[in-house]
Amino acid sequence: MGEEFCDSPTVKTKRFIGVEYAGRKGLIQRNPSYEASVEFVRIAFKALQGVPISHIAISAYIEEFDDTLELSEHVWEELLPELKFITVTLVGPSAETSEPEEAILEPEYESASGDGTPADAPTDLPPDPPEEPPADPPEDVPEDVPEDAPGDPPADPPEEPAEGGDAPEDSAPPPEPAEEPEIPGGFPACDDEPVEDVLPFADIVLCFTGMGSRSRITLFEKAEALGAICDNNLTNRTTHLVAAIPEGPKYQWALKLKLPVLSVDWIPNAHAKWLAGEPVDRDESIRTHLLIPPEDG
Repeated sequence: MGEEFCDSPTVKTKRFIGVEYAGRKGLIQRNPSYEASVEFVRIAFKALQGVPISHIAISAYIEEFDDTLELSEHVWEELLPELKFITVTLVGPSAETSEPEEAILEPEYESASGDGTPADAPTDLPPDPPEEPPADPPEDVPEDVPEDAPGDPPADPPEEPAEGGDAPEDSAPPPEPAEEPEIPGGFPACDDEPVEDVLPFADIVLCFTGMGSRSRITLFEKAEALGAICDNNLTNRTTHLVAAIPEGPKYQWALKLKLPVLSVDWIPNAHAKWLAGEPVDRDESIRTHLLIPPEDG
């Protein structure tokens, strides 16, 4: 099947189109109404007569959807009542090879016949001239060779010291790298490397029992600020149980697993001390807040 080409219907409008092909921009239409939009596309096909349809893209702006889409020649007419702006663009393969030119704006006018047909409606866009390949440089001329000015003697090559001879006096030895300052102990000093403090509850995995959800969330936040990991379930990772009352399934399992069970005051007291900037002794805080000490086994 051969290539399909645009039709060239009768032009019945004074409005013009915006077409672009190989960098050349044609006529521009502004604020088209519905009827003008129909004729706008028809003029585009008239101006692009003889151009394959596969080289034409119709870009439409739909105000209601605030979107831009590409239309083919088969669907644009259905959307014309919704369109606010239309642009017809040629997308031929030679569009990348030509240099862009300034847009050509034409005034509106009517033909002498009075039927509204433009007297000089655009028909065909002129083909692009073939691009000539760049000329090759002569073979006998080496590239990137600087030429001496006429009359100037050739530049003398730099003098090289003879073997075993001394280097020129003005040649300075390369600078030695600066030595890093040392601190006592023989280690080089570190520049602006902050040392992170280890949180007092690091490596602790907590589980809670015997309290409401609001109290549990508060304890979660304070314990995590101290570096602990909080879990609702008692697992093989749990290291400590915080219990409001010494009863319940989690409490019984903690006794079987020989986990330390602590009172709910343990976390708020350690958190308040940590916020005040005082050191928190984890082992001491655990020892003083044990609800049931773990059995030795």
